[in-house]
Amino acid sequence: MRLNRKPARIEAWDRRRAAVHEAGHIAVGAHFGVSMFGEIRKERDAEDIMMFNTWTGSVYHRTVDMPTEAAFEVGVAGVLAEMRYQDGAEDAYFDDPDACRVMLDGMSPTDRDVAGFDPWDDDLSNDTLDRVEAAFKLICTLWPDIWAGSRVLIKQHRERSRILRETMIEHSED
Repeated sequence: MRLNRKPARIEAWDRRRAAVHEAGHIAVGAHFGVSMFGEIRKERDAEDIMMFNTWTGSVYHRTVDMPTEAAFEVGVAGVLAEMRYQDGAEDAYFDDPDACRVMLDGMSPTDRDVAGFDPWDDDLSNDTLDRVEAAFKLICTLWPDIWAGSRVLIKQHRERSRILRETMIEHSED
């Protein structure tokens, strides 16, 4: 038994957080007619048993370019879905630029590129804050789809892991 292993509940929470993040992108993309698919994976084992964010993921869209009317919402969807999952809140107000920057700090560089803005570099105008708030309301509306999508991503990961283990066992017996 490894002594530095994260407790199972924290591991499961972190895996679900990553799945919800990616499912948020996928559900919002689907809302705008963008066909997307994704995956989650364990990025690293934590040195510190309480380290979060050891799970990560990726989403891909099947179109050459993200439609401009969907890009902002798809870009912020992951971090907003995480916020919905972590806080359980269905109402959030994004009227304070500094508080909004902190909330959006979890956006990856790729998410920032898709959204077309960086919360730390760009001026968070009232229009931008309104768009973030509208995107969060969309996340809440799509929550059942996001939750179901996160379950699918976890199930797919488990199946890929099972196949990999079986393949490794087969090769080790040769």
